[in-house]
Amino acid sequence: MIEKETILEEVAKMFNANGIKPVTMDYISMDMKISKRTLYEIFKDKDDLVMQVMQHEMKKADEKIKKIIAESDNVLDAIFSIAEEKVQASAKSKTNPKTLEDLIKYHPAIYSSAYKKIREETYTTIFKLIERGKIENYFKKDVDTDILIFTLQKLVEIYENEQEFVKSKPPVAFHHTLTIPILLGISTPQGQEIINEKVKKLIKSKDNK
Repeated sequence: MIEKETILEEVAKMFNANGIKPVTMDYISMDMKISKRTLYEIFKDKDDLVMQVMQHEMKKADEKIKKIIAESDNVLDAIFSIAEEKVQASAKSKTNPKTLEDLIKYHPAIYSSAYKKIREETYTTIFKLIERGKIENYFKKDVDTDILIFTLQKLVEIYENEQEFVKSKPPVAFHHTLTIPILLGISTPQGQEIINEKVKKLIKSKDNK
């Protein structure tokens, strides 16, 4: 019998290529050469399938971030590595814009649940990184972590509502215009020195390409 994870991986690719609405249970059955009966034995209905695909993709993304953090020597290495991962993922992404549109339009409850979980996990990750930075003496100890995260979340909400503008700019532009200045603002002199060195290396690396 076909592995459930294999189905989730393949269906995620189908969603990314075509959007969610056109990828029916019949389409999946024919494309993967598995019976609809088998499909419905694993997934209650398409809503259940969409939900499990979302959970599967979010779990993979979360595990990747956790691995980066665990393998980083310090908080700044972790943050810059995560940022680089996001930039590369965005550059390589071939996701059909219809995928998110279909998720919001045809599966609003799943979108709302996934969005809430992503926000919660992001909050937890950022909170841990900032507190780790304080302990490592890279971030100022008087920085109010809750205020900082609240502000960052509001910035994200603004840009989420201005997708046309966001898509007109390369991801790296947002890092240089927002992420770096914010990091410098909350950093100790020791942290600022490391950040400036990392930025110089990034610029030099980009110029040599």
